[in-house]
Amino acid sequence: MKYLILFVAAISFTSCIKDRLENEASLLVGTWTWSHSIEYNYDSANDTVVVSTLSAEDYPNLYAVTFLEKGKVTTLRDGIDQEQYRVILDKFKSGSTQLSSGFDYKIKLDNRESDTLVGSVNSEELRMSDFHLPLSKGNDDYPYYEHIFLK
Repeated sequence: MKYLILFVAAISFTSCIKDRLENEASLLVGTWTWSHSIEYNYDSANDTVVVSTLSAEDYPNLYAVTFLEKGKVTTLRDGIDQEQYRVILDKFKSGSTQLSSGFDYKIKLDNRESDTLVGSVNSEELRMSDFHLPLSKGNDDYPYYEHIFLK
C-alpha cells in the first residue's frame, strides 16, 4: 500500500506540465485565420535583409489554427482539421514588443523542443514563427517567415 501511495504521488508531481490555457493565455483560445506573412530574405549582394509581405489571398487554400482551452491546437486547411498538438506554454509574458496590449509566448507542441512556436498575441492578432503553411523556413536561416493570423 505504501508503494501505491508513493507511485500516485510521483505521478502527480511529474505530470504538472502547464497545458491548459487559463488567465491571460486564454487570449489564444479560438480560431485564427491566416491573413498574411512577412518574408525575410538575405540579399548577399548588398549584405542586407529584404522584407516582403505575402498575402493569404494569393494562395488557393484558407489556413487557420484553433486553440482550445483544454490546451490543444489544431491546424486547418479549408476548414478541415489537418493536425492536432498538445500545447505546452513554456513562456507567456506581457509587454510584447510587436503588439500593443500583447503577450509574447513560446509554445512547445506535444512538449517537444524541436517543435516550438514563438510569437505574440493580443485580442485581435496572433503572430507566430513558421508553422504548417505553404510558406516555411528554408534550409538555412533564410527565407524566414512570420505569419499573422486574425481572429
